[in-house]
Amino acid sequence: MEPQWELLERAIEYSFQNRSLLRRALTHKSFAPSAGIEVAEPSLHNERFEFFGDAILSFLTTEALLDRYPQAHEGFLSKVKNHLVSKNHLTMVARQLSLGDYLLLGKGEEITGGRAKQKLLGNAMEALIAAIYMDGSMEPVRRFVDHFVIAEFDKTVGQLQEARNFKSELQELAKQRGISQPSYTVLAKHGPDHSKTFVVEAKIQAGLAETAEGTSIKTASQRAAAALLERLHDGRAGMR
Repeated sequence: MEPQWELLERAIEYSFQNRSLLRRALTHKSFAPSAGIEVAEPSLHNERFEFFGDAILSFLTTEALLDRYPQAHEGFLSKVKNHLVSKNHLTMVARQLSLGDYLLLGKGEEITGGRAKQKLLGNAMEALIAAIYMDGSMEPVRRFVDHFVIAEFDKTVGQLQEARNFKSELQELAKQRGISQPSYTVLAKHGPDHSKTFVVEAKIQAGLAETAEGTSIKTASQRAAAALLERLHDGRAGMR
């Protein structure tokens, strides 16, 4: 029996013009279309979609991070991006969307719990990203990645910030190194009153600063402090 694709479309907030793309994105290579037939033809399952979706996700997360952290160095950006595109993170998002309920699997995968496997769920997320792009081009898939992949990361960052105070860590590190204490400046704010975004710069001395965005000054300040901490720990701050 076919999954109720319209329920998934509602969950991902995107309605396909060509629903066969959605179906293929969630078809595992183990799925047999009829008794006794094995799926070997690449055009019948989602492996090629996974390959394409991985590239699209890499581009969109890089684009988002460059916009969010305009002065962050490559090491920091790479670490955040690697987390965003990791199978672990994608699997978490897939489970939030109940994506496993819609996978088309062979009997072997079904019996061995394929609907909950990290690899299958992560791959399905990449394939879904490719399917949205092929059906609606870049803007719909950008919205999907922003709203689900990156938004889930924001929740994780918020939880980490509650347990770890990057501003305090930066202050302590500056004290240990005998340099000036960090200062924070709100460089800009944009968006409607109910959904503003703030841009904050964390600075220790001339030429040693990082900028980040957040939905509050506190969040943006923590992100900027985290980026500056990472830069200092990497030894790439240009300090003597």
